[in-house]
Amino acid sequence: MHIQHNMEFAVIKILVVALVSLFMSGCAVAPEKLADSQRAERIVISDKISTVAYRGMHVRCEEGALPGVYAAWKEDDDGVYFFGPDRSIWSTNAAIQPVPRLWKGGIYLPNNPSEAPRFFFIFETEIHTADNIDAYVLQRMTAPSPGISAGANIAGNAIGGALVSAMIQSDVGKIVKVPAIEDSTTAQRILNARKPIQSAP
Repeated sequence: MHIQHNMEFAVIKILVVALVSLFMSGCAVAPEKLADSQRAERIVISDKISTVAYRGMHVRCEEGALPGVYAAWKEDDDGVYFFGPDRSIWSTNAAIQPVPRLWKGGIYLPNNPSEAPRFFFIFETEIHTADNIDAYVLQRMTAPSPGISAGANIAGNAIGGALVSAMIQSDVGKIVKVPAIEDSTTAQRILNARKPIQSAP
């Protein structure tokens, strides 16, 4: 029984390391390594938007952006990062994060018009959640930081151990882009919301 428990623990540990490696590898970039955007543009989201995709072992994942103005912030060779106010990006994962998690981040628009927009967030170890996104949106209009719960810090996960903790800490503060938005209606809503900033006369 003891041997079986140790084997199960070892398998779980390997899986955690593999998943973290897959998540982090090639996905995160430090903001200071990107050029500041010189574009006088913004994305104005008037209503909550979100998209659902099934990933991995057919796990339901949802990402979304809250109403607000997303200003052109950074650029890379392939597109522009539009950063939103406060914690404007949220995500759920039916397997590991069923309660909506709130992130600082925004929307990435590729230069290639054939590529779909993507949400992005600034990676952090402290978890902030909102039990109900719709209620959070309503409260957000009248309070600076409404309905946010701060949860456990994920860096010290006992299963992953020191290796996973070090890998996670190395990506704190970096930009992580989630997979491209698959729903064409949501993607088009974002593209339609891209506006030039009108200069004062």
